[in-house]
Amino acid sequence: MKHAQLKRLRLGVYSTLTASLIAIGAAVRAFGGVDNAHPVMLGLLTGFAAIFVLLVVIDSAYHAITKTDVLCMHCGESRKMRSFWVAKGCPHCGQ
Repeated sequence: MKHAQLKRLRLGVYSTLTASLIAIGAAVRAFGGVDNAHPVMLGLLTGFAAIFVLLVVIDSAYHAITKTDVLCMHCGESRKMRSFWVAKGCPHCGQ
């Protein structure tokens, strides 16, 4: 897979997991909170949250080890990460 495809896939996975967590959380709240929610719903909420946390930790560790793929918060383009480096302007957008 190319870098652009991986970035798109990662964004899609995170977006899907976030939407699932929001939907299940809203359903739990609609049932009157954690005390009144069905155990299957709570299991789904816990499972999706655990998967989300694991993916974020693995993704962060991978990019910290390889020192790649720091995204600019202004334009979203990738920048090479360096240890103990004071971030200056983005090479793509200049901010």
